[in-house]
Amino acid sequence: MKEIDKIRKSERISHEMMYTKYDLFAKGSWLEKPVQTVINILSMIECKESINILDLGCGVGRNAIPIALYYKEYNCMIDAVDILDIAIKKLRDYSIYYGVDNTINGITSSIEDYYISNHKYDLILAISVLEYLENMDFLLKKLYEIRDGLKQNGIACFICNSNIEEKSILTNQQLSPQFECLFSDEEFYEMMAKVFEDFELLKRTLKKQVYTIPRENEVVKMETDVVTYVIKKR
Repeated sequence: MKEIDKIRKSERISHEMMYTKYDLFAKGSWLEKPVQTVINILSMIECKESINILDLGCGVGRNAIPIALYYKEYNCMIDAVDILDIAIKKLRDYSIYYGVDNTINGITSSIEDYYISNHKYDLILAISVLEYLENMDFLLKKLYEIRDGLKQNGIACFICNSNIEEKSILTNQQLSPQFECLFSDEEFYEMMAKVFEDFELLKRTLKKQVYTIPRENEVVKMETDVVTYVIKKR
């Protein structure tokens, strides 16, 4: 099995376990609530007559469903993309439960294969997904697609893990991080400055985090610098 296939198998197991064990918005996991930065952005969207939003790596709707509820009285459509069938199935179930199924368009696709149409979106979210792209070439290509996919005054929100380290909890042994794209925060900032040089920077933060993550045969400790980067198209 190729290394990329091993990594994606590990990712699939980890996420499927999470989506099966925890309900959306139930306490005890990162599914408990949406990302606060995302919620804060919603009041900044200028166009209210017809709102188009793209949620890359949407999972079961942690952010997409609160956004749909926020814009329930508006003409809003959210394209929600995830590679996992179980994520999109649960997203559809949750969207029906919360009464926003007419607002959310669930799409099963890898991020690499999903083409972002030019000048379509008022808001694009890439939350904990860039590090899962197949390689750095795909990452750079997708960043350019995001740039071109935003309408004028559109906003993009990125949250990603940089400087990732994984260790076995049992042995404290250093492990190979199970992510396709590994980059430092400095490398990430350089890419963003290159691709989005004409954009307005609304927010940039760096926060150290420690997580425990289920892998195929054990639970590991992941230490990472979480980068939050929010920009607006002039």
